[in-house]
Amino acid sequence: MSYKRYGTAALLTAASAGGAFMLGSGPVQAQGSAAGMLEEVVVTARRREESLQDLPLSIAAFSAAQLEAQGISSIENVSDFIPNLTLRQSDRANNTRVVIRGIGGGHPDPVFVFGSGMYIDGHYIPNSLGGYMSTMDIERIEVLRGPQGTLFGKNVTGGAVNIISAKPGPEYESSLNLRLAEQGEQNLRGMVNIPLSDTVFAKIGLATEQFDGYYRNRHLNVDVGGRDAVTFSGALRWQPNDNWTVDVNSFLIRRRDGNLGIQCNHDFDGRFDPPPQWGGSAGHVDRIYAGAREDYYAACAEDAAISPFTNSQNKLTWANIDQQTLFASAQWDSDGPIGGLQSLTIRGNASYRGNDYDYVQDRDASFLNIDAVGTFAGRGNIGQDNWTRGAEFIVEAQVNDRLEFTAGVNYFYEKAKNGDGRCREIFSASGGAAIDLTNDDEIAPANPEAAEGFVCDSTSGLFFELIPPPRENLGGPFSTGGFMNQSRIENEALGIFGHLTYALNDTWDLDVGVRWTEDDRNFWNMEWGSTLDCNTGVAVNGAQTLGDPSTTGSTDLCRGLAMDVSFASTIGDGFFNEEDAKFSAVTPMLSLTRNLAPGDRLDSGMVYFLYSEGFLTGGFNTELNSAVPSIESLLIYDPEDVANYEVGFKGTLFGGRLQLMADVFLMDYNNKQESINVFNPDGAFGIDDVLGVVTNVSSVQISGIELEMRASPWDGGFVSLDVGLLTNEYDDFVYANPDPGEAQTCGAGIMSADGLTCDASDTEILDLTPDWTVTLGLEHTFSLASGASLTPRLTVFMSDDVEYLDRAASAAPTACSQDAYTKVGARMTYEPAAGNWRATI
Repeated sequence: MSYKRYGTAALLTAASAGGAFMLGSGPVQAQGSAAGMLEEVVVTARRREESLQDLPLSIAAFSAAQLEAQGISSIENVSDFIPNLTLRQSDRANNTRVVIRGIGGGHPDPVFVFGSGMYIDGHYIPNSLGGYMSTMDIERIEVLRGPQGTLFGKNVTGGAVNIISAKPGPEYESSLNLRLAEQGEQNLRGMVNIPLSDTVFAKIGLATEQFDGYYRNRHLNVDVGGRDAVTFSGALRWQPNDNWTVDVNSFLIRRRDGNLGIQCNHDFDGRFDPPPQWGGSAGHVDRIYAGAREDYYAACAEDAAISPFTNSQNKLTWANIDQQTLFASAQWDSDGPIGGLQSLTIRGNASYRGNDYDYVQDRDASFLNIDAVGTFAGRGNIGQDNWTRGAEFIVEAQVNDRLEFTAGVNYFYEKAKNGDGRCREIFSASGGAAIDLTNDDEIAPANPEAAEGFVCDSTSGLFFELIPPPRENLGGPFSTGGFMNQSRIENEALGIFGHLTYALNDTWDLDVGVRWTEDDRNFWNMEWGSTLDCNTGVAVNGAQTLGDPSTTGSTDLCRGLAMDVSFASTIGDGFFNEEDAKFSAVTPMLSLTRNLAPGDRLDSGMVYFLYSEGFLTGGFNTELNSAVPSIESLLIYDPEDVANYEVGFKGTLFGGRLQLMADVFLMDYNNKQESINVFNPDGAFGIDDVLGVVTNVSSVQISGIELEMRASPWDGGFVSLDVGLLTNEYDDFVYANPDPGEAQTCGAGIMSADGLTCDASDTEILDLTPDWTVTLGLEHTFSLASGASLTPRLTVFMSDDVEYLDRAASAAPTACSQDAYTKVGARMTYEPAAGNWRATI
């Protein structure tokens, strides 16, 4: 790791002023108050409409009005208000992280999967590239905590974020929202709902977001980390009669965002000083010019001394998104008894999502040309692209007063690409595809003459721009000044599921569910070096000057690449890996609910006991050199399984003035997937000096508490309290040493005495999640003499520290940790006595 990302960036809050103008008829009713959170919220967490308070599981939900009242304008901001939920982006824009109960994450390589999933209108979003949506035209956000393996399927061992888009209605309605803030932030949202006939309704929306960013690049003298986004939404609803509802809706998103500024740090606990591919202890950074190593260290120190938001990168970094989504559903409802059933609903869903992602990232975070990565679109405009499609068929039935059930089948397909794949096509056609990679001593093409004649001029894919050789790490494509990656990942999944609820009597309810999932996955990965020195135009022995961009060449990745793609450069000097595997699982759930009788204080309530299981599919470590026999066991990692034990309470008290939701849980993992660091100083296992490799851990237990309180203790007043507690440590974290006897492959202090295994059992889980969070909200609505209302709101969010590097559970924080912090927000909303507008500051 070459830099330290300052988590204190999360502390920056902007004083903002905004107005919302409802252009339809009729006054706005208390839209600016969070007190509406005491009203009933209907959710679809179990694939049917139910009251939030009636669900025997840990779930938090916000309607559109509740999101606005709390100042939530992006999905990412929701995590400040929901216990044990972490939503954030990496320093590379639109590269998201979703973590629930300490499980989840994100990675720019779509081959990796994570244990917390995101769904939009039932469509699974399989990877972290794409960014968070704005809350425009969002009807509701539901966060389901704990494994949802029955109704949602694979890759939700930690939980799921379920986003429901707003659907058109039969009444004319329109709105306009403007938000202004410092650092040039300007957000504009507009929506109009139009009934086209008595049975056909339409809704369109448009949102724009601009932001200059609050990081300063002192080398290029520009602000960085800005946003420029446009979102268009369109929806149609057709209701020809009381039985049928057909919905079609689409989102088109265009983002041109800057990456967050990152800072270099050569010390970093003595782990990287700097990484060997940059120069290592031999000081090869000085190949750029004499004294470059010392200049690098000095610039890093100066950046940090000025502020956490100052850097001196020589690249203009960015991350662009062009995204298209299309969702369609057709639902038939019996609207009464049919065939011996009290009611029957049949629904079919279909979905598509296309995501075109391109970026440039400066990984050395300095004014020197050392290490950058980014995409070239090339032929077909394919940089780092992802396409998904899904289909689902669901049947819901109310059999009688005691029994109801849901059953269905789900299909999902994903294809992700780096580059257009042209080089592999030519390579395969030339006879180079049939390669034996199982014997390290005999790597040869099936057709040597044809393979040696393999030449490809494609520059489409992911390009790594590196300091020219020689370098300390000469493994893989590092024999040249840069290399290209082309890859493809395909996933195809099928799930069959069922869930029933049975009222044993007036007091006890039983829920039983089960799902069978099969996941078929494959990938190929191809990398080769460039013959072009990316420092062309800059004298290798000429000094580069901080603050003078003309001395460091292009602020973008080098262009005009000369790629020498042959069998030798691709297999000998680079990589050609491919693998496929099929994974399957059966995941059950069982819950028992006791409905509490109303009393003097209790209006309604329940206590539930829940057991559920989750399944996170297996995968591949694509960056490992599969030609090395000792690493072969790490190429494929197995699925992980989790069993969740949970006890919870939900209740409404004091005439509806108080709502409580609380639960205690224990999640027991087997074969849990974790990333380990394989230290690779001689380049034997892959292209980096430290490889992040996913493997299966024997066992992990995660436990915690979630508490959510909503109260109106006095007329006009509202108080909310959300508390999350989490304990997660490795019980048993032992894995085979990839290079037996060599301590550096394990890392300091975790190699066993015989050198055969690595033991990290006493280290913390790196989960981006604090051990505790507390969110307190307080507001009061003042009724003015004119009939208008004024609602001030105060929100306080407190978080424990978060660690980003491996450490023993009892060890002091590392150089890359986020200290505990507090955020305070204040908000004032004015609504006139009779009008169709409101204003908030």
